[in-house]
Amino acid sequence: MASGARARLVALTTNPEFERWPRWSADGSQLVISRVIGEHVAVVRINADGTGDASLTPAGIDDFMPDWSRRPHSQRGGLAASQCN
Repeated sequence: MASGARARLVALTTNPEFERWPRWSADGSQLVISRVIGEHVAVVRINADGTGDASLTPAGIDDFMPDWSRRPHSQRGGLAASQCN
């Protein structure tokens, strides 16, 4: 993440495994990614400063390609996953 001409880049993830499909929230305060956790792919939410790393996917389910949604009925605080298995 960087802002301005002299901003420094900050690594928001440190997982050497699979992490893909990053999507920023509309206000830029959070990022969601897909990450391999154990034998499954989970949607993980991370605050813009790198804190608050939390899986949003129930154990034993593959959930990938997250996207933010404004749908009020979303079960995950405004998140909708494009693919769930």
